Amino acid sequence: MNEESVGISTLKEAELKKLHERIGNYILKNYKKTEKIKVKKDTKVIRKVKYLNEKRLEGFIYSVALEQQNTINKSIDEYYKRMENNLIV
Repeated sequence: MNEESVGISTLKEAELKKLHERIGNYILKNYKKTEKIKVKKDTKVIRKVKYLNEKRLEGFIYSVALEQQNTINKSIDEYYKRMENNLIV
C-alpha cells in the first residue's frame, strides 16, 4: 500500500509539472502578441490590444487541465481493467 501511495504522489507531481510547463510556455509564446482593432473606419484609429488577457489565459488553463484530467482518468481505468483481468485469471 505504501508503495502505491508513493507512486501516486510521484505521478501527481509529474502531472502538475507538465501543467505548469504548458501554461508557462503559453504565456511566454503569447505575451508579446497584439491584436489590432480598428475602432473608427473614417479616421483610421487603430487600437492595439494585448493578445494575452485574463480570459484567454483562464480558458487555456482550463482546457489543459481538462485534457490532463481526461488522460489521468483513462490511465486509471486502464489500470483497473488490468488489475481486474489479473485477479480473474
